[in-house]
Amino acid sequence: MVSINFLTWWLRVEQPVLQIECCSLRRRNFIRHICVSVLLATSAFVVSARAQDGGSTHQLFAQQRWSDVVNRLSALSSRSAEEEYEYGIALAQLGEWDQAHAALARGYRMLPKDKRFPVELAGVAFKQKNNRQAVAYLHRALKLDARDDYANDFLATIYFLQGNLEAAVKYWNRVSHPKP
Repeated sequence: MVSINFLTWWLRVEQPVLQIECCSLRRRNFIRHICVSVLLATSAFVVSARAQDGGSTHQLFAQQRWSDVVNRLSALSSRSAEEEYEYGIALAQLGEWDQAHAALARGYRMLPKDKRFPVELAGVAFKQKNNRQAVAYLHRALKLDARDDYANDFLATIYFLQGNLEAAVKYWNRVSHPKP
């Protein structure tokens, strides 16, 4: 991206080189117009490149090409919440539990009202045999959406595995059952 320092230098050093046969005000307006055009063109290029990259990463994610997703997203200096989600899921699919947890936690901090993050963090915790943390994440997800069938079923299953049948039945009863 073009920095303000570059534009300041360009206005100071290159402005006298311009030989415009008009009054000073028109010349300043012309130069401002050029600077704004350069900034807009550069910004549009950067945004367009990022959108194309994100689109192809999203396609790789949809195709479940986990290694390619990880390679593409790990190269970014910063990631959006959605990119952190896809990165975390891809890492989890590759069995990189600690890195998956870190990526999903970063995304969760960016979008604390998105229930996907605590549900996936619960899955990572469960795979790491940390049922207490998995239960805590599932409760956070259910605070965001108490009717989430997957989260209710997952929580009931963990309670069942822990031998807490009363809690398991409570959460299994929340799961909607298809009508015959």
